Amino acid sequence: EESASRTAGTGAAFVQNKLRLFDANERPKLTLYRDHAGWCPYCQKTMLLIEEKRIPINIELVPMRSYGDKPESFLRIVPSGLLPALL
Repeated sequence: EESASRTAGTGAAFVQNKLRLFDANERPKLTLYRDHAGWCPYCQKTMLLIEEKRIPINIELVPMRSYGDKPESFLRIVPSGLLPALL
């Protein structure tokens, strides 16, 4: 049940969430690229702000360099490969 809520963007905060809607009725325009493991302190600070302000957002999970290479699709958007990235 909670897993379905998270997928729909309405569940509790969780590091693997891909969508946070809060009270929004439409798909968010912003996308946050963050680390997939939840270890990056800069990504954590960004997510805390998003949760506190209840900003609807799409979330794409990207591996940190310690977990392997970043996807080419991400590097085309953010050539430096630094996380977090907000588009």
